[in-house]
Amino acid sequence: MRAKPHRSIRRKGDRDFDSPDEITPGLVVFDPVYDMVCRVKAVDGFQVELERPTGMTPWRRYFRKIRRATSGEARQLDALAKLHEARRRGLG
Repeated sequence: MRAKPHRSIRRKGDRDFDSPDEITPGLVVFDPVYDMVCRVKAVDGFQVELERPTGMTPWRRYFRKIRRATSGEARQLDALAKLHEARRRGLG
């Protein structure tokens, strides 16, 4: 019996978002171009502004190029935010 493909394996034509209206600020998404999980900062037409908790300069991506983050990826982003905050305060 074949195993189900991992959530991050995408087939041509697979889409998470049919419209930019489905994307809201604060949503955790995955950007395959940078191979990074990130958070939506703003939506401007078909462009989505993305950010990381590390202070990386926000960047823009066409809404069909991103996908919803898996639960594991969302936990990864939360852990990264906590680590960055601890290092910023000088505790890590």
